[in-house]
Amino acid sequence: MLSGERTRQSPSGLAETTRRKKAPSPASLDREVELLKRMLNYAVSCGSLPSNPIAAVKLLRKPNVRRSVLDDAAFEKLLAAAETQLKPIIWSRMTPGCGSARSSVSAGHR
Repeated sequence: MLSGERTRQSPSGLAETTRRKKAPSPASLDREVELLKRMLNYAVSCGSLPSNPIAAVKLLRKPNVRRSVLDDAAFEKLLAAAETQLKPIIWSRMTPGCGSARSSVSAGHR
């Protein structure tokens, strides 16, 4: 095990190791499953395996969502850097009573 890594027991009893001391994101798991599927498909095409044993495994397909909190100084900096036509959108997203809290911004990443 590398220094700075932590081992965690999963519900299935397998140990999971991450450097960030967090569970891997669904997108990270999907990338690893896709890579393993490609490797096994290659082994099948080379004749090393009769079939891909994980061909039917479905991906999680959940987008990563990161939540950020802006303090007043960061909000003012964002507003100052925004193009004129974007400022009303930023104000509406960041103003209480307009669908979200003043200091919370949510962005989905894929």
